Amino acid sequence: MLPNQVCRRTFAHPKGAACAALLLLLGGCSSMPFLSNEPPSLEFTLVADPMLNSCGQDRGLPLFFHVVQVTDASLLTGTTPEQVWTREDQIFGDALLKDAQQKSFYEDFVDPGKSKVIAVERNPKAKYVIFLGNYCQSQNACWYYTSPLKKTGGQKVSLALGSSCVTSIKR
Repeated sequence: MLPNQVCRRTFAHPKGAACAALLLLLGGCSSMPFLSNEPPSLEFTLVADPMLNSCGQDRGLPLFFHVVQVTDASLLTGTTPEQVWTREDQIFGDALLKDAQQKSFYEDFVDPGKSKVIAVERNPKAKYVIFLGNYCQSQNACWYYTSPLKKTGGQKVSLALGSSCVTSIKR
């Protein structure tokens, strides 16, 4: 039987046409991101300076970082990395949101002179995402970067990681 004969035969029967339409709809929509069951992600592009986290030395060192999602970012104002690092639960309290695996932060590191792209699953209750760099010497509040989130959907953030400071890269 030729393919066009199969199509005619399938669509000639009312249940066959409905079934074919349903398969077409499901197959066609599975590639549409706005109908996906995947939670939106927060994507960070990190570009590290060769003198990253240099601690006053003549070479860069790896920078460990956390990414947290919160409902209130003001709780971070006036803090230092030493006060916050591994104490996010205490600093943010109920404003700190957990991911699907019940973790309160994403942890990773980046090497000097390297770039890295990471994706973090977005918590739908989050109003802000914060990148916390564990710098050995930081300048004022530039050891972290706060990005307000849209009400829904994913978001992309590009950051330059320097010797003692995080800055946004405008794209």
